Amino acid sequence: MRTGIAVIITAVLTAAIIAGAFLTFYKYIPIQKTKTIYITSTIETTQTKTETAYVTETYTTYTVTTTILSQTSTPLMQCLEVSWPNQTPIYVDNGRYIMQINMWNLKSADGIAAMRYCNGTFYYDQNLTNIVEQNPNSWVAGYPEVWFGYKPWASMGTRGAPLPATVAGVMGSNLRISISYNISVEPSLPMDFAFDIWVTKSPNETSVGPGEQEIMIWFYYQNMFPAGSQVGQVTIPVILNGKPTNMTFLVSRQPSMPWEYIAFFASTPLKSASIEFRLADFIKAAAQYTSIANYSEMWVDDVELGSEFGSPFTTSAALSWSLQLSFSS
Repeated sequence: MRTGIAVIITAVLTAAIIAGAFLTFYKYIPIQKTKTIYITSTIETTQTKTETAYVTETYTTYTVTTTILSQTSTPLMQCLEVSWPNQTPIYVDNGRYIMQINMWNLKSADGIAAMRYCNGTFYYDQNLTNIVEQNPNSWVAGYPEVWFGYKPWASMGTRGAPLPATVAGVMGSNLRISISYNISVEPSLPMDFAFDIWVTKSPNETSVGPGEQEIMIWFYYQNMFPAGSQVGQVTIPVILNGKPTNMTFLVSRQPSMPWEYIAFFASTPLKSASIEFRLADFIKAAAQYTSIANYSEMWVDDVELGSEFGSPFTTSAALSWSLQLSFSS
């Protein structure tokens, strides 16, 4: 019996039927920097191997039948991954979206945080310890995220997005957003899974300040609540898991962060769901609570979606999620 040896084995098994049934085995190696992974096709030979994996004081013997595939010019799957501490925003899907491990308030930590995009699905995995925040008064440690449109803080926009657009333009549009997600998180961790939308005086700004606005839509949250005070409640029509539903959101408002902050948080948090909604419905709801003059002339810059996590008292944070995101107008 051996101790202290850990073997991490990650594999992608793909079934293929070419002149009979074959089982395809790919070994996946974690990536420390941005890298593209290709999985290719056509069968060449088949072999069987037996391996023993030692984990602390236990071991497992397993047999894998491997069909070795010869390289072809057409990839079946393409994955792009970025790992913290790299916080560079990365274009995916031909520039339609940007993903970023946005640890904007994280001073230091041990462990891993990685975001991957594969064939239309985003995957995020995080397991951090010894967390130290840069500014505990800002509360959360980070917001790993995906977005489309133009993000002021990053001075970076996506290709082919209907944003930025004026508030009046968004209110009169049929811009629909669809998401399908699943979250796994340790019960004690403060976190949310939420949209973040910036509304500014003009498009293509590089920061946000007084007289401008942040709108958040929290579909899931635990051990934390939005900033400000609860000022009301709204009902928004959505398609929830394939069924038309009137979904109730509580409304919180903080007038000066230094921008105005309005958050809609679901009365029943959803840890896993498929949801479709009109962006106009939330912008119209925000118009009911804003104190900004000439609100319809403001600009809706982008739509971000990610997971805020942590608090000044959080020293470890383990969470993961998968996400499919799309928009249409």
